Amino acid sequence: MTSNESPGEGGGRTQQRVFISHGSKESPFSWQVCEEIQLALKGAGYAVFLDRSSIDQRAGWEDQIRRQLAGCHAAVFVIARRALTRAWVRREAEILRQRYDIEDIFLVVVLLDDLRPEDLEEAELSVLNVRQALKYGETAEAGPIAADVVKEFAELPPLPHEDELTCEWVERISAILKLASSSDLETVARLLGLEEQQVRRAGNFNGRRFLARTLLGSGLGETVYEALPHLNAVLARSDLLAEEMEPTWVDEQAARAFVPDEDAGEGRVILLNASIKQTAEHHIGRAMRRKTTRYLNAPLNVLRPDEEESTTLVIDELRAVLRTRLAIPDDGEWPSPTGRHVYVLVPVESRACRRRLAAVVEGIRDKAPWLHVVALLEGGPPDDTVPKRWGLEDAVVVRPALDNVQEESGHYKVQRLYEAVGRQHEMPEPWRATCP
Repeated sequence: MTSNESPGEGGGRTQQRVFISHGSKESPFSWQVCEEIQLALKGAGYAVFLDRSSIDQRAGWEDQIRRQLAGCHAAVFVIARRALTRAWVRREAEILRQRYDIEDIFLVVVLLDDLRPEDLEEAELSVLNVRQALKYGETAEAGPIAADVVKEFAELPPLPHEDELTCEWVERISAILKLASSSDLETVARLLGLEEQQVRRAGNFNGRRFLARTLLGSGLGETVYEALPHLNAVLARSDLLAEEMEPTWVDEQAARAFVPDEDAGEGRVILLNASIKQTAEHHIGRAMRRKTTRYLNAPLNVLRPDEEESTTLVIDELRAVLRTRLAIPDDGEWPSPTGRHVYVLVPVESRACRRRLAAVVEGIRDKAPWLHVVALLEGGPPDDTVPKRWGLEDAVVVRPALDNVQEESGHYKVQRLYEAVGRQHEMPEPWRATCP
């Protein structure tokens, strides 16, 4: 594994950095445990900082430790009985707790010498939530302890910064779950049908982020509707949770077509078979990971078959929409909004209407080449030869396609999602074109 790879992933990704905190000066066995953990985690592909073997002797040790504590993705806190009174141990515990409160970093606590949570409280180390700690007696061996720690790290998710928008999505869900206790999170995990080891993970230090990823990966499966009522009883922001989860019924592969090409600087033309405008909005929402400050939907009226009239009407209507939302000028090219993508949703039903789509796209391109045009084609997507016949050689046909039953089923799932959090949500009505 190269230095740019993270555990379980391909090349080109940064290793996850793990800080091992300990007070082993008074406990040779504690140091042996730390060395075994370092060796085991390195073998699993992590970049591990263990002070005595990792510090650069040419620089100040305290500054190095502080930088590592501030920049690690995860930490292992190993504490033996004779180290309870060490001031530096307490200081590291405080820093890790602060990072947990702010960032929910991944943390594994290892208690040696038959230590109990009450012992840490008496030593003013109650800042650590040790309810889910790994506990060992005086006869424990270093190798098996290290193996247990590596098993805990098997649940560590990929680096958040590998996908900025996904990371932000997870963090928003994690923030909503802040009000839930560890026992609440464990209950939700069981209702989601997770195995007991994962249930325990949900109640641990990293439980909110782990559960957030689980919820976002659920695709609004049946167990979600069992779990959300429990969260609804303890969360004041459960409606926000439903909003964040709303587009997860959309297939990830289909949503990728809506991801903008940042380097090209030009808008996409996307052909989506859908009879409901909100279907396109959900695809866009999933593609942009519900980062609503990064995108805007501009739904237009149904496209009509007359070329000149339809192009003029669509451009005029689009101008009115963007003038309200983006303050664009009446004449000349429309300036691109900084840091924001705009998706124009154009319903196109009949064959006569579809033949006019290229003219409308050209009219939009003349004014705003940065706009993404999403054509809603009820009745199934065209094959790869049809866009060329329409004059849309660069158009993207979204696959896998949805039929009407699948589409309505997806929106029904969203309706149930809102019902689970006690919020009214009406099924969206299919649009219908009036042109022949």
